[in-house]
Amino acid sequence: MVAILPARGVDLPSVVTPRDMEGWPLIVMPAHSNLAHLARDWLRAGGVLARDWLRAGGVEVRPAMEIDNIGVIKQLVAAGLGVALVPEVALTQDAPAGGPAARPLDPPLALRLGLIQRRNAPDDPALRIVRDAIMTLARPDAPGTQRVSIGH
Repeated sequence: MVAILPARGVDLPSVVTPRDMEGWPLIVMPAHSNLAHLARDWLRAGGVLARDWLRAGGVEVRPAMEIDNIGVIKQLVAAGLGVALVPEVALTQDAPAGGPAARPLDPPLALRLGLIQRRNAPDDPALRIVRDAIMTLARPDAPGTQRVSIGH
């Protein structure tokens, strides 16, 4: 996860702490959105929610806006209407011209991802290439990294 902040008119820190986000309007995904549920599940798997990250840093969380679209959140941040925490991968998709500035978080907040494949599924060569590429990127020394085989 990264913090996104307006890129113009503000001295931005090189790394963002919860206190750095204090005083900015916070833009979040609504709690009822499918994307929010997915993001919350990913964050929970990593042990921390974005809101908990802010609270742990002593920042009271009062979202100014709830938007169900990361692209719109990026545009609002770029326009100077607030700040947000988003998955880093969201920055490479549909980046608006003059978009927001991204900064790493301190303490870091990481997404934990899983790859699930049915054991009794046919071994498709294209799927094998994708699976092998994903597993090559997995760091075996990362906390919580494990391979689990569940079969039916």
